Amino acid sequence: MKGNVMKYIFSYSGIGTAEYNEDRVGTFNNVAWVIDGATPIFNKNNISDENDVVWIVNEINKWLPHFISDEISLEKILNNTVNKVNQIANEINEKLSEVYYYELPTFAIIMVRIINNRLEYYVLGDCGMLVGSKSKTKYITDNRIEIFSNQHKKDIGMIKSLHSENKDAKILNALQETRKLLNREDGYWIGSLDANGIPHGIKGTLDIANSTRILCFSDGYARLFELYGIVNISNFSFDLDFIKETIRQIRLIEKKDKDCTLYPRAKQSDDLSVVLIENNKHN
Repeated sequence: MKGNVMKYIFSYSGIGTAEYNEDRVGTFNNVAWVIDGATPIFNKNNISDENDVVWIVNEINKWLPHFISDEISLEKILNNTVNKVNQIANEINEKLSEVYYYELPTFAIIMVRIINNRLEYYVLGDCGMLVGSKSKTKYITDNRIEIFSNQHKKDIGMIKSLHSENKDAKILNALQETRKLLNREDGYWIGSLDANGIPHGIKGTLDIANSTRILCFSDGYARLFELYGIVNISNFSFDLDFIKETIRQIRLIEKKDKDCTLYPRAKQSDDLSVVLIENNKHN
């Protein structure tokens, strides 16, 4: 067999300070992905006994390989997968259609595929990827959600600075109001059981050289350069030891700033997931 194939190098998925890890990482054939479930904020489960977000990311991670084919786009693969998961969810709860759409689990995702020195990508929500090259490192993510993320940082910072009670309740309320904007023209696009956000994902292709490395990640890792500024993307290294060290540095900063005052954020540590792959010539 001649051509270029995806070589798996490394993956990691670590829990944040919440009760569950709501990230998932996977690879199958020439496709790799990171799924980041949105933390449940309405305190009710409609599909599972413990956590609907954990349920949906588990199911998507499990079913994605069943629909992977070079003959269809990454978007179509995801759409077919979500339709299957939605079918299962409705079999579990026959009254699921009566639940408010914003109370159901949602997720961000990045998917990449390598075929003949071309990297195809699909991203929905604030997952992202870095692509290495000799000239510069390319960063691709879904920036459309950034306006809401920045507003959250401002709101959380302001609430925390107030000398009043019920700060946690006020932060939760702010998050709930934003969640109601999902998959609306005046809001943001995200993965959900009804698949309404999937056609709005960001997709494209890049020509890549042999041995090019690609790092896909959830936003818990993107804090490295988006929030903490530990590393400038232009100086990013795809060396495995470097990547492992950046993960350690992220957790160290979060431990030191456990009250989230230096870097305003909803919780001390988010789930953090990465998958490192390489375009590898195969003879």
